[in-house]
Amino acid sequence: MPYDAKALRRIRDTPSQVGLNPTERWNNVSGAFRSYLSNGSSQTVLLVDDLFTTGATMAACASALKASGVKNLMGLTVARAR
Repeated sequence: MPYDAKALRRIRDTPSQVGLNPTERWNNVSGAFRSYLSNGSSQTVLLVDDLFTTGATMAACASALKASGVKNLMGLTVARAR
């Protein structure tokens, strides 16, 4: 699977998620990312995040990728917060 560091970009500044409650985290990153894949529907994408706390960042990124036509999307996190 090829790696593309430019496939997904943050399109607006967001404050740090540290100290935010779950609702604030979701609102903070909602609409903050955009996919730059040219032919998303024919690609399988592995979305990697270092830490899963509420899933807000992963969901916002997944939403942007799906909007670009990605049909096969998998998520992987290195650690989960308690």
